[in-house]
Amino acid sequence: MTKFISRITQRGYSSTRTFLPGVIRILLIGSLSLMAASYFVEVAQASSGNKKPTQVSATPQTQENRIAMFNQAVANDLAGRPTAARRAYDTLKGTELDSQIAVPSAVNFVALGRFAEASKAFDALTLSPNVRDRDYARLWQLWLNARTGQKAHGNKKDTVGAISLAQPNEQAIANLYTGKGSVEAVFSAVKAMSFTTELERSDALTEATFFTGTWLLYVKHDNAAAKNLFDQNRSQLNNVSLETPFITKEMAAL
Repeated sequence: MTKFISRITQRGYSSTRTFLPGVIRILLIGSLSLMAASYFVEVAQASSGNKKPTQVSATPQTQENRIAMFNQAVANDLAGRPTAARRAYDTLKGTELDSQIAVPSAVNFVALGRFAEASKAFDALTLSPNVRDRDYARLWQLWLNARTGQKAHGNKKDTVGAISLAQPNEQAIANLYTGKGSVEAVFSAVKAMSFTTELERSDALTEATFFTGTWLLYVKHDNAAAKNLFDQNRSQLNNVSLETPFITKEMAAL
């Protein structure tokens, strides 16, 4: 992974779009191997009469270090360490990176099983001026409805006619979750799209694999079909897509 997080992690299908705005992107922020622990300080905490050190997050003082902390948070999420990532997102809240952390932070709540907080975060993202963020948040709202047992198409605002997404592959996913589409239609939409790079294609495929595979699990309750789909696409997954850790976890449970 590069010195800054690619926009690919936030559903951008243009190689010129990056996770951080251009003015920040030019900063040399150091390697992603920088440990998040470097941003925690020990404080004394009384425990049974003894002072016991604990860790509390401290907001980095420079923009360069805040960006590095953000990069490490996403790296932790991608590596299946959402708890460590959560500490960083919470620390960075209220900084100039608020809009940049919004999507991965919301997805992180899902990884932690904190669905109510995830729902609130995605609700806020549907009001974002960024079309990519809005559309991606709508997919996660549908996913949360399915995962928590709610019927998405029972809600008036979740009818296909009310959901108009910019990318055909994401529209196909929305159609699937609202009872008007199919798994095959989702992958056909991905196949029909034009991508600038292989990274973009594999990102779209990973997104499709996650949302269709988990639809098979939580809506159709067809574990065998979900396993077959995951197995079929596992070699083509994008390692820096936000959905990849979820796919890995679901595959391990099947």
